[in-house]
Amino acid sequence: MPDALASSTGYGQTGMRKRIFMMFYPSLRSGFTLLALVTLGSAVLGATGENSLPPDQIAFFEQKIRPVMARHCYKCHSQKEDKNKGGLTMDSRSALRAGGSSGYVILPGDPDNSLLMKAMKHLDEDLQMPPDEKLSRRIIRDFEEWIKMGAPDPREDDPNTVVVNWRDPKSAREFWAFKPPVKPALPSVNNTSWPRNEIDYFVQAKREELGLKPVADADEAALARRAYYDLLGLPPTPRTIENFTRSTDPTAWGRLIDMLMASESFGEKWGRHWLDVARYAESSGKEANITFPHAWRYRDYVIKSFNEDKPYDRFVREQIAGDLLRSESKEHRAELMVATGFLAMGPKSLNEANQAQFRMDQIDEQIDTMSKSILGVTIACARCHDHKFDPISQREYYAMAGIFLSTDTFYGTVATQGNRRSSQLLPLAIKETEYAGRILTEREMEFARNVLEDRTTERTDIFNKAREARRSGAEVDRVRTRQQIQRLNTQINMARNTLETRDESGNPLPFAMGVRDSRRITNARFLDRGEIENPREFIQRGFIYVLSEDNHNARLPRSQSGRKELAAWLTAERNPLFARVMANRVWSWLMGQGIVETVDNFGVNGKRPTHPELLDFLAVRFQEHGYSVKKLIKEIMMSRTYQLASIYSARNYHQDPDNVYYWRKNKRRLTAEEVRDSILAISGELRYDPPPGSTVAYSGDGFIGRGFGGITENQVVGEVLEPYRSVYLPVVRDLLPEVFNVFDFAEPSLVIGKRDVTIVPAQALYFMNSSFVIQESKNTAKRIFEEETSSRDRVNRLYMLAVGRRPNSREFDLAMDYIQNFVATARQEGSGTRQAAYLALSTFCQSLMASAEFRYLN
Repeated sequence: MPDALASSTGYGQTGMRKRIFMMFYPSLRSGFTLLALVTLGSAVLGATGENSLPPDQIAFFEQKIRPVMARHCYKCHSQKEDKNKGGLTMDSRSALRAGGSSGYVILPGDPDNSLLMKAMKHLDEDLQMPPDEKLSRRIIRDFEEWIKMGAPDPREDDPNTVVVNWRDPKSAREFWAFKPPVKPALPSVNNTSWPRNEIDYFVQAKREELGLKPVADADEAALARRAYYDLLGLPPTPRTIENFTRSTDPTAWGRLIDMLMASESFGEKWGRHWLDVARYAESSGKEANITFPHAWRYRDYVIKSFNEDKPYDRFVREQIAGDLLRSESKEHRAELMVATGFLAMGPKSLNEANQAQFRMDQIDEQIDTMSKSILGVTIACARCHDHKFDPISQREYYAMAGIFLSTDTFYGTVATQGNRRSSQLLPLAIKETEYAGRILTEREMEFARNVLEDRTTERTDIFNKAREARRSGAEVDRVRTRQQIQRLNTQINMARNTLETRDESGNPLPFAMGVRDSRRITNARFLDRGEIENPREFIQRGFIYVLSEDNHNARLPRSQSGRKELAAWLTAERNPLFARVMANRVWSWLMGQGIVETVDNFGVNGKRPTHPELLDFLAVRFQEHGYSVKKLIKEIMMSRTYQLASIYSARNYHQDPDNVYYWRKNKRRLTAEEVRDSILAISGELRYDPPPGSTVAYSGDGFIGRGFGGITENQVVGEVLEPYRSVYLPVVRDLLPEVFNVFDFAEPSLVIGKRDVTIVPAQALYFMNSSFVIQESKNTAKRIFEEETSSRDRVNRLYMLAVGRRPNSREFDLAMDYIQNFVATARQEGSGTRQAAYLALSTFCQSLMASAEFRYLN
């Protein structure tokens, strides 16, 4: 009924809603949880974040910018060579920013007007760098992208600083991260009554050392809401909060944790954490940006693995070498093959003309993802030179590259114009009852058959005519002929793919992205300066010395790639980084910051652990519990440290403003997925059952936003999306749903262990203007109208749904004043009482969703 009421009056229009909403804005100014514009104010005045560079920008500079400078620029522009032609030196950050006699050479954020780019492109005869050659288009694109991102430069002014002598393995292994974790003894504390479990002893000991005192424990309502979001990514129901707050059972907290981790929603929340790390996406990204219609299988594999609490070491081995592991059934075999999608999921330059370059770029991306996600080290930085910081040599990089060079990657894109690097998929020997792609009609299947036959015949005719013309000496328009052939090849390949990925009745056949061993097992050649034009000797396949036992160079099997052995090496108990890195990730996801802040970089250039003994304790405990992620989560959540309130302490803040030593629980803003899922859950519109496949799977093969099939931009960024949980929304590189872009979704082309958290005006404007928010506010009002009969009960109900508590007296009075004034004004405009009351509740709901309390966990 309320929908009909809203549509029958002008108040259902966005402009009128805003006018009435803002009419009573002054009466709400003092209500902290009521105002959307409080959000806007905080956004404008919000902090800009840390001054340190993001890890992905550091990696970009180290892999793509510094090697080129060292190779092509330093011989004429460096302090070490004592040369500064044109008054320019480039081997330190400050010198490069200072520029030369011609002025600034880089304008961060503006490559088009940066002298460096003009020089690299040889646009001016008098300004060419390097003068003896023009660098490749790929390198020039890298520099353009670097300057666009602000020219991040992690170099110190002394370019020759060496932190770790990687040439001395014994010295290198003395670095903290390269020592195997050893379970430490519990530290003694003065306040022995404070700790609740062993974790608390380590945290309390550090606090006492610094003279910090923890704040009070969180109340039960805040704890319940915290647990629901941390474990499920969803708001608790009012009944759950009331039952938990009234319970006197001392085991209630532990039982709540167990109940939540047993939910299917747990894997959707925690699987998404790993999908950030695994740079999950459903398109290739980069210049062509072609769909990956079968990527969703890896997504579902990850969710299932977390729900089953699959041991983490097994989880990793499956993703690196699942195709080489023993399987128990056809279904299990399919699962193992899907797991290797981890290595196939990365971004790809599918229009790369040089096949060898494409292959080595793909291998580099696989090594980079594998090493950052599992080991927390940047092995890929050694592609062009010995690692500048960590004890990893260039030869070791190519020893590992040989493993991936002996591996074929299947990502499944059709050869079309703009896609020079097509790929097949891995067929799965399983039968499915629920099809995850569009089922074609007999007419559509027949159309595909006709296209395949007709275009093949047409292509043959063009070849024959061109051959006859050449034999007779007639002139042939080669450009036009090539364009015709390319067009026909695209249509032929698309039609053939349509038929080969479906059975005779048009039902989609099961395929997966993934990897398997190549028929030709080979070692990689050492590439001087990382350039494929400069191959040197072959390097025996192997691993990284500093993380290995003395037999790390034992020969890998001649008949296999070595990925199975690589998986065993990665997950070995003596590997000093394997358990540490994941234990730190779990801590970071629960506590808001890692013990090692740079969660994806445990190397020399990363941050040092704030609580090294605690990190080792968690790592060893993780091993002792069979790498159970759920057990590690529960142990952290059972600590008193996790259960602290998020209240402010001036004394503690003065000494530890960043809460490095956990004197309180960090407030946490909801993730992009949690914002959307919460709005849908509050309105009652959220679908908890997982969808079959994905939007991209139903759209099929093709480009993003342009011809040859694929998916349109509106299907991705539009707000009319199915109300499934947000983990199932399409993740297309360079084109994400609006709510993802606004609320700091992880960049799907990079390993992201910790998302950025920004406070920007666009977030407040999203709540004020989004058609999705407005519609779900109406749906929420409709739900509450049906459940409660009085304005008083509706206000209380809305607060419980949205922020997990009842309003205090002042908030309640403000809300009632707002609703009463709204209704009075609306009636003067000609609306009935019931319509006005519904619209008042709808706009009030929208303002509550826009509040800081809705978006943040205490």
